[in-house]
Amino acid sequence: MEEKIENLKQKTINGIIWNFVELFGKYGLTLLISLTLARILGPKDYGLIGLTAAFFTIASAIIEGGFRPILIRKKTVSPVEYNTIFYFNLTASILVYIIVFFLSPLIAKFYNEPRLVALTRFIGITFFFNALMLIQQTDRSRKLNFKIQAFITIPAGLVSGGVAIGLALNGLGVWSLAFQMVLGSFLMMVLYWALNGWRPSLVFSWDSFREMFSGGVMFFLASVVTSIRENCISLIVGKTFSIQQLGYYSFGQKIIRLSSENIVSAVQNVTFPALSKIQDDKQKLTQGCKMIIKNISVIIFPLLAALFVLSDCFVQVFLGEKWLPAVSYLKILCVYGAIRSLIVINDNLISVKASPKLVVKLRIAFSAIIILSIVLMVNFGMIAMLWGLVLSNVINVFLYSYFSSVFINYTIWQQMLDLLPTAISSVLMIATVYCVRIAIPADALYVHLFLSVPAAVVSYVVYCYLFKVEAMKQFFQNVGRKYFPTTVRI
Repeated sequence: MEEKIENLKQKTINGIIWNFVELFGKYGLTLLISLTLARILGPKDYGLIGLTAAFFTIASAIIEGGFRPILIRKKTVSPVEYNTIFYFNLTASILVYIIVFFLSPLIAKFYNEPRLVALTRFIGITFFFNALMLIQQTDRSRKLNFKIQAFITIPAGLVSGGVAIGLALNGLGVWSLAFQMVLGSFLMMVLYWALNGWRPSLVFSWDSFREMFSGGVMFFLASVVTSIRENCISLIVGKTFSIQQLGYYSFGQKIIRLSSENIVSAVQNVTFPALSKIQDDKQKLTQGCKMIIKNISVIIFPLLAALFVLSDCFVQVFLGEKWLPAVSYLKILCVYGAIRSLIVINDNLISVKASPKLVVKLRIAFSAIIILSIVLMVNFGMIAMLWGLVLSNVINVFLYSYFSSVFINYTIWQQMLDLLPTAISSVLMIATVYCVRIAIPADALYVHLFLSVPAAVVSYVVYCYLFKVEAMKQFFQNVGRKYFPTTVRI
């Protein structure tokens, strides 16, 4: 039993490592490509893509049908079950695309953007590609084998991003972003089929479908509700404000996703199947959750803190003056990203242990609080609406952590105590960087970045040492054991 648990632990660690390889390869590359495209294009182009992506995220949740978490949670999955869900997802993608195709003129008319007709019809092709690789991705996740994903997403991102930059330089505008989405999805699908061994057979079982649908319908509802919640701001901003303002928000949200949310997602992709395998051991679940929260916060908190304090300089240097209005959005979204990371971790645990009905009820309550805050604050402007989003997420942290504590011995107050040293170190890092920047002339933007980034890194490590941040200490000890003959101690 101990050997089995140790093997699971090693697989989880290896999975996290390869997820981070994929993360910093794919999303580091994506960030570079996104900055290049944003400098060539403008906020209106990103606003149109942000509006289109909002519809497709919701549609993709419908196509997936809630079967992915059901397949991951199952202790054993038969080839018949894989085949059944594969053919269901493929059929659903065709039906949803037909609906989107005929609704696109209405969507364009509602937002008074004629270009949305052709954009939605073209980007909708990704439905087929995503459906074709869903089981391939699920199969890799169940086996905790994430090495293949790193060899898939990085080349796909590089090629699609390079093509998009070329198209943007040749004046294709928003279509360069659309081609990036479609080509990236197509290449990932091709590579998954080339590198993963699973192949479908001509088998479909209605009994298997009914069994999994009865268990997955609540996950389906939870997924759709989550997609609506996460994209309602784009849908509301696109109608209430200008497409340009939506572009500022969409790009700010993209930066937050690339810098923090995908770190959480990388860990979540590994820990969900790993925690599912020890879901009956309350003590090990508690230890796992504590480890995840500490290790994620020690990375995300300082990353978002540095982005918060350097956002104006970052935007001017990498994007240019036309993107400066996005700075105020980006600062608020940094606060939002730090809070949201805690919600995602607790939601991950609840999804492992709780009944699907409870998961759905929580996500509906979570979404209702957020949507209500947006509706109440929308008349006061974008800034007020984004602060309302932050406040609603604070409320939801307490909501989610309360329910997760039902399954493990880890209350919200214990979580806050574990996070406090990291949070204080991050805040003090912000103060240190501000002090450094005050001494530098305001127009010396490159000097600001050249001095502020190392000041942020060094000061954060020092503050972590002073406040005895355990995750940072473990990091240095692991590095020391691997690369030096004696253990590094701090």
